[in-house]
Amino acid sequence: MAPQHQNQGIGSDVLRPILVNAEAKDLPVRLECLKWNPALDFYRRHGFIITGEDDIHFLMERPPHSETHE
Repeated sequence: MAPQHQNQGIGSDVLRPILVNAEAKDLPVRLECLKWNPALDFYRRHGFIITGEDDIHFLMERPPHSETHE
């Protein structure tokens, strides 16, 4: 994302309905994040934890009923 559009809540606005839907269904949300991606901290603030990794990705999961720290 272009720097002028960062830190304006756009990512949170996109992610929030996905997390709400998963919560309603008592499901985890899983993703892969490139190890050098600065979004890693963003995902952690939204309750994601690292569950594994390979050479270039962190495997992350947000368990149901996770607290966000945003």
